[in-house]
Amino acid sequence: MRIGEYSLVGRWTQSAAADKRRLILANSWLEIGETITEVTATIDDSAMLVDRIVIGPDGDRFAFYASGGVEGDEYLITFTITTSAGQTRVDEVQIAVVEVRRG
Repeated sequence: MRIGEYSLVGRWTQSAAADKRRLILANSWLEIGETITEVTATIDDSAMLVDRIVIGPDGDRFAFYASGGVEGDEYLITFTITTSAGQTRVDEVQIAVVEVRRG
C-alpha cells in the first residue's frame, strides 16, 4: 500500500569533495510498532553518489552518505522506503554542490 509521495524532506549544500552523512527521521509517519525494513535511492544524475544507506537500530530513521557532484549543480535524490507493515513511501532530498571558500 502506498501512503503517498512527499517532496523535499531535506535540503543541503556541500562541496564536491565532501562525503557527508545525512539522517532522515521517519518516526512522525510510522505507526506504533512499525519499522523501516528497506530503503533504496535513485539519483537524477550519476555525478552524485549516494551509498552506505543504513537503517537505524530502532527502525525509525535511516542514514546515507552523499558525495561527488559538479560545483553549481543541484541533485535530487529519491528514496523509496518500505516498512514492516507493507507500506511504501517515497521521499526526496536535494543537495546543492557549492565551492568551498577558504580564507
